[in-house]
Amino acid sequence: MLSSIGSDEVTLRFLSCTTGGPHPAARHTNLRTMLPKARVRTNEELFELRVCGDIIAARYEYSDGLIFGLWVFDWRRGSLLLVCTAS
Repeated sequence: MLSSIGSDEVTLRFLSCTTGGPHPAARHTNLRTMLPKARVRTNEELFELRVCGDIIAARYEYSDGLIFGLWVFDWRRGSLLLVCTAS
């Protein structure tokens, strides 16, 4: 899995470890979600991924702790299960 963070979105890409191509078990190999809006962007931002079976949790937090986002995906089905944001 690879992730990239743009100016206001995150893209998760699900790739095979053996071939580097799209993961055969993933219905959608690219999942995108919007980041919470920040008042001032800094270089002190945290983006963390946790995987447990078919579930991936992505957490995003700015250094001041006031902007926060949590997304939970079913990576095999390509579905967003939960979104929690605060600012």
